[in-house]
Amino acid sequence: MSVSLSLLSITDRYRKFLDASYSEHIDPFNDRLSSQPASARAEALGYFFFSEHTDKVDVAEDRAKGGVDFLCLTQETEYVVEVTHLEVETVRRRSGLPNEPPRYTGEGRFYGMITASLRNTVRNKVKQMSGYNCPRLLLIASEHVHANSVMDTRAAELLLTYDYNFPQSEVFYYKKCKKWQALYQSISAILLVSVGFDHASVLGVLHPVPHYKFPIELLAEVPFVGLRTFPPEQGILDIEWYQQQPHGFGYRFRYDSV
Repeated sequence: MSVSLSLLSITDRYRKFLDASYSEHIDPFNDRLSSQPASARAEALGYFFFSEHTDKVDVAEDRAKGGVDFLCLTQETEYVVEVTHLEVETVRRRSGLPNEPPRYTGEGRFYGMITASLRNTVRNKVKQMSGYNCPRLLLIASEHVHANSVMDTRAAELLLTYDYNFPQSEVFYYKKCKKWQALYQSISAILLVSVGFDHASVLGVLHPVPHYKFPIELLAEVPFVGLRTFPPEQGILDIEWYQQQPHGFGYRFRYDSV
């Protein structure tokens, strides 16, 4: 995907924010912008999104000890955010979708979901997101041209429930000997972010029993999917969407005017 000038502007704005307020972070960010540009842009986009939807965003990562990326404060509620991304090549390999715009030939295109990659991404962040006395969000972004096809409402539901093509795909729990066990309770919710040319689309997946519940009204425009009950009643995974957008799309926030 060619990177839009507005997305580059968001990245430059974030660089200036770091340079002015967190100077110890600016050199590592610049290095990552050179070596892992998509990862650096995802972090900048995360800062832009939360700065638009919260009262205050601070850098939370300790250069010596590590940790999550951001500490957000809104309506006197604190929560932390870790930003990560899926490489374009990972999405291409898992889905079978080339990283190029569709050709409008009228022919259908078959592709696979990327549930396994999303679940592995979550699992790799669990330890990093432990130890905070507040809700914790994991933002997963992808710049693949067709990210909105494999990180859509169906993808969110499969990640929360079950993907028949990927055994044990439920991200937040598992069932063994007729007993349900919660997993990864250090993560309150996941945000799936499809990065487009002039906008990004955001969907949320709620942990049914996290250590700290995230108040979804703090991101009132973002649709979140969750389980109605946990453990499931009569073994039925009953899901519900909250704060849905028209036509079932994720929340689309534009950055082409930046």
